[in-house]
Amino acid sequence: MRLVETKEGEYVSGRLLTEVWEIPSEELRAGKVQPNRMRAFPRERFVSNVTLTPAMVSAYASAAGDTNPVHHDSTFAAATRYGRPIASGTFTTALLLGLTASHYSKSSAMLGLEFWVRFRRPIYADETIRLEWLVVKVTPNPKLDGDVVELRGRIQNERGETALGAKGRILVTALLNRIPITKARVNLGQLAKRAHLNNEYFILEKDGIPVIGITDADELEDYLELRDPEVKAQIRQSNKDVRAGRTRPAEALLHELVASSVKPSRRRSK
Repeated sequence: MRLVETKEGEYVSGRLLTEVWEIPSEELRAGKVQPNRMRAFPRERFVSNVTLTPAMVSAYASAAGDTNPVHHDSTFAAATRYGRPIASGTFTTALLLGLTASHYSKSSAMLGLEFWVRFRRPIYADETIRLEWLVVKVTPNPKLDGDVVELRGRIQNERGETALGAKGRILVTALLNRIPITKARVNLGQLAKRAHLNNEYFILEKDGIPVIGITDADELEDYLELRDPEVKAQIRQSNKDVRAGRTRPAEALLHELVASSVKPSRRRSK
């Protein structure tokens, strides 16, 4: 029996089709595997370490119109509560928000919807900081043709303390590329590779008119499968079961499986 995890964080056996990611739960939790059909997934974590310099901090503050000398003048900053120059909040926030764009734009299109930040500790202009985001929820949105991803983020200072906390919502959608069919003909191998490895989509046009599409084979199989009336009925029933609470918590199901796999030992009588 193969266990798969539902979007509600529970486990079921067999196939639940679009309601599940067919990936071993331990690999999904450890972040070792990214589901093929999803561009973001719950408990996904991505990080980046950035070493700040006084010159970098001062340059950004100047570009943002922030003339506060605590970002520019070490002599002035030495007389403040901080003791030395600090990075501006706009700079550190931009670094954290920029990480979401750089992460998801590698294999999809990303649009920021809203972000909230809280400044908890100063970040100094000469320290190495850790930027981190955690995906807490992914909600497919057919109207927006993508996934609304809810995130929790933070920036840690060199002592491992949280200096900035954040929440955010972004929209992640598939990459859609429009290419003239004459150009695609000579680059077909590269297009196939990008569709398979990056989950990109390609629309080939003739005289500006879309005529054919290129997508990963797994995506095509999913699409064809979902057109099957029997499959649609199974999906509807699966959704009803989840909403009606007829699924079991992961712990209960795993305990039952472990218990059923343990065979009672037989002792030989002396």
